[in-house]
Amino acid sequence: PSYMCMVFSKLFIAIIAPALQYDDSRLHYDVEKHSQLLVVCGLTYGIAKLANGAIVDTFNPKYCYSIFIILSACSTFALSFVHVLIPDDNDQERKYYFILSIAIVNAYCQAGK
Repeated sequence: PSYMCMVFSKLFIAIIAPALQYDDSRLHYDVEKHSQLLVVCGLTYGIAKLANGAIVDTFNPKYCYSIFIILSACSTFALSFVHVLIPDDNDQERKYYFILSIAIVNAYCQAGK
């Protein structure tokens, strides 16, 4: 049953991409930014697989899994608040880097699950 929770968080980029493009007037999210997001998340996921392997081997895997899935869920939830935390619609760069940093945290946590 807990695997189903993990599958949805792994698909977060595919799920949020249409919403980001729909909100283009406020974010100016284009294909270039989306490709950067995909590349950075992919690299983060790959590097985190190595780092998290050592962490999971050192500590109890059940606790690590629980921590990673909670952090992944929180980071996915935090993406909903980009316009609340950065209300200025003219500050697209800060919004993009906020989304990128949250996506990096999520990709890191996904690698540990």
